[in-house]
Amino acid sequence: MAEEFDPKNIDNIRDSADESRRVIDEMYDSIKRFNNQVTSGARIGNTLLNSFKNISVESDAINKKAAKLATTKDASAKLMKKALDLGAKQRSLEKESGEMASKAVTSHGLIRQQYERQAENLANMAREAGRVKDNYSALAKEAIKLDGSTKFFTGASKFVNSIPGLKAFAGPFDEAAESSRQALMDGATSLEAMEIGIVKFEQAVAKMAAAFLIKSLFTADQQITNIGKNTEASYWSAYAFRQEMSLVAISSNDLRINSETLLKANQALNDELGLAVQYDTSRLIPLAKILDAQVLTTAQAAKYNQLANNSGQTVKETLKGSEAAVNAVNNELGTRVSLKGVMEATATTSGQIKAQLGGSSEAISRAVVTAKALGFELEQVAAAGKQMLDFESSISAELEAELLTGKQLNLEKARLAALTGDYETLTKEINANVGSFAEYSKMNVLQQDAIAKAVGMTSDSLSEALLKQGDMKAMMAEAVATGDTQTIQQLEQLSTQEKFAKAVEGVKNMFIDVMAVLSPLLYVIDLMAEGMNTVVGKGIAFIGVIMLMVRAAQALKVVQAASAIFSIFQGNAKFGPVGIGLSLAAIALMAGAVSKYAKMDDGVIGKDGGMVVNSPKGSIQLNKDDSIIAGTNLGGKNNSTPPPPPPPPAPMTPIVIKSVTQFDSFGANNPMAPNGRYQSLSNHESKFA
Repeated sequence: MAEEFDPKNIDNIRDSADESRRVIDEMYDSIKRFNNQVTSGARIGNTLLNSFKNISVESDAINKKAAKLATTKDASAKLMKKALDLGAKQRSLEKESGEMASKAVTSHGLIRQQYERQAENLANMAREAGRVKDNYSALAKEAIKLDGSTKFFTGASKFVNSIPGLKAFAGPFDEAAESSRQALMDGATSLEAMEIGIVKFEQAVAKMAAAFLIKSLFTADQQITNIGKNTEASYWSAYAFRQEMSLVAISSNDLRINSETLLKANQALNDELGLAVQYDTSRLIPLAKILDAQVLTTAQAAKYNQLANNSGQTVKETLKGSEAAVNAVNNELGTRVSLKGVMEATATTSGQIKAQLGGSSEAISRAVVTAKALGFELEQVAAAGKQMLDFESSISAELEAELLTGKQLNLEKARLAALTGDYETLTKEINANVGSFAEYSKMNVLQQDAIAKAVGMTSDSLSEALLKQGDMKAMMAEAVATGDTQTIQQLEQLSTQEKFAKAVEGVKNMFIDVMAVLSPLLYVIDLMAEGMNTVVGKGIAFIGVIMLMVRAAQALKVVQAASAIFSIFQGNAKFGPVGIGLSLAAIALMAGAVSKYAKMDDGVIGKDGGMVVNSPKGSIQLNKDDSIIAGTNLGGKNNSTPPPPPPPPAPMTPIVIKSVTQFDSFGANNPMAPNGRYQSLSNHESKFA
């Protein structure tokens, strides 16, 4: 357990540093006087003065370093290094002093005196260097005590800093450690310092949490705004889409799936395709995982999306089709072609090849992996097939190759495969007819050219393909088995560090998801802000500010009111649009408070709390503890002006009454009325109000 820290020790060290400074000043004056008196010793004296300055600076720094001890990280190590450096300086000065003393022995007269004096000064300086060194050592020991008393907070800070994604949370621990150290410096016990540190930690966490929530709210609002811009949707449509992403992220058990990665995938697709669409989540989830894991580029992922749309499959089914094709062909040919490489090639395959293979990701991937397994690229095989479709020249080249090599060729099946777009068969037929690299390498140049021409290729490209094929076979023979199948899930897997970082990111996005629910509040404030920006809104705001200033001037003076309003808006500016609402609410409260004092005639509250009353007889300062009674006719005499008589009643307004009367044609005096009935409409003017 670390020794209890005593702040008195710091005061003692400071006193020692002050004493060292006083002695050094006296030495400086002595050296300077001697240097002026003896011209011949000026060089030695100047060297001595330069050495002195370094020690003098360190002596002055003791007090500053002692004062900063409470807030200095790793103070003990830094102070110990200073002590070691000064120890080395002390030994150097002692050595120089000895050299001067040796020179004095062999000198005479004034020169000898000079050497003796300089030897003495160097010895004194060495002692003071040792004294300053001791001060640094003492400070280092006190720093160790402080470190021991605050190691809980500093240790927690170092631990959090060592974890990726959590460095931002180290701040509260640092603030707690600083407060705890300062408390110890001020004379608090270790327990009291710990309590102060905990309080500071709680305050720092609360402050950081509040700032984080506000930041999350504005991040969510910005995301909704971006969705609206990029998909050309209304605010509420963008808000609903954002909420859908949140629900998908919450229900997902995949660390790569959160609202941010889903939104990025949606935007990436739109940017690549030039669209403004809010995609279905079933399409976004597999694409978001692929993009986040960097298995495919945005352009390649968009191509898989196209394949899915044209084949009537989901994106997940399309990706799984490539996975199945790679594993099937690898098992068939005994190879280990990379799934990732095949997926990249499948996405970037030319349009005609995709069309020949029906836009099926599985068929395209089978053709790709077959070509790669035999040393070719699918585009290379397709180009060779087109050359072989010139039947006359192809047959002629085949016969010529047979003549020159003496080898029996059969490219009929290859031509049929080229014609029908069966690139998998085409690759296998080309490979079967040209043989291995070993066979090809034994041919002369004319024979190699003839074989290459027969299969629609150049001798260089065919040589490279066969060489690559031979190399892959050799590598597979030496390779250690890593598994029977390759999966997309393997490509998307995370390391432990990545998992932790993704978990932290997920928590952050969860807060943003929660705050996204409150985004409509910002939308309302935004509408208010937009209204304030109109001509009418600015006019209303201006009139309102003027009225507030007039009300405030009755108690606070106009300048004070203006300053208060400015301070309110300035203090809330950091909250953006929310600050407008907060400022208006604060000003309204201020106006309400002012209105309570607006009825006071010729009165003001003094700085000490007492009231100052102004009257024709002068001003009266009341004690702040005095009771004040105010009322009308407190003395029993009525000196007030009688109220004016009430106004006469207003004249009565005539009321117009409209009535409709219906008669039975048989019961009336005029049974011959049209249709057997008649109606009479009469307007009567009543004199009753």
